[in-house]
Amino acid sequence: MAGEAGGKGAAVAKKTPSTPSAPVATPLTKKDGGSASGGSGKSPAESKTPDPAASLSARLGGMVLMDKEVEGFIFDDPNPAVRKSHRWSAIGKVCSPRPMKMSAMEKAMPRAWGLHKEAKFAEIGPNIFEVQFGSEGDWRHVLHNGPWQFDFSVLVMKDYEGDKRPSEMIFDKIDVWVRVTDLPPDRRTEAFGRALGNWLGEIVWVDVDKERLAREQHLRVRAKISVYEPLVRGFYLRTKREDKEKTWFDFHYEKVPHFCFDCGRLVHVEGECDPPVDSSM
Repeated sequence: MAGEAGGKGAAVAKKTPSTPSAPVATPLTKKDGGSASGGSGKSPAESKTPDPAASLSARLGGMVLMDKEVEGFIFDDPNPAVRKSHRWSAIGKVCSPRPMKMSAMEKAMPRAWGLHKEAKFAEIGPNIFEVQFGSEGDWRHVLHNGPWQFDFSVLVMKDYEGDKRPSEMIFDKIDVWVRVTDLPPDRRTEAFGRALGNWLGEIVWVDVDKERLAREQHLRVRAKISVYEPLVRGFYLRTKREDKEKTWFDFHYEKVPHFCFDCGRLVHVEGECDPPVDSSM
């Protein structure tokens, strides 16, 4: 697996000895279908002793809505300029079934990120936090130089979203650098890199020089990939789909976070390890 949180290095996804499963990022739910953070979800009619942790909506779920509730609350922000205080802010989520320790996060991540100025952290949801950076440079560095990890779990960072509930925020993708070595000279171009990045996921950047050619002996492509899909180990290069001749090229991931060596995923879907199977068998 990969090294410490925020550490450097490269890894090849196809070399996968068996190790314990990776952590889970999907929201926890109770067996009765209620939210893990919203109490039991049972109405008073279903339980003689209502759960004291349940919300008032759950405890009085049998009542019709009052006119006040139906009308709703209208808020016209008198000072929208206050939002500017979040211009160097970001939102992050630790994709782990274990509760995040905010004190450990505040201590570990500034060092892992290599921040130049102090950052302020605030927990806003289960394993979800806001961080306000002290400079634009630190903010850009964290958002654009991942991927990151915390406590051996994937840490997904994204730009600040002040108009969404934490429960509605989506943390399903990260940006990764991928290297491809021993490519034919005619394939070490920006056009080839962009096409390859979009095949892998969603292209972000191709590391090329002024002539739009690879800078070194390998082609580096930065792409946005899903944390719930198995890491792609490489690709067969063909000029046409019907070509019988094909050449295999490995992907070398830079700073890849810990992933499951059984299924190749960074985060398990609904907590289950589901290794890909050979469809021909």
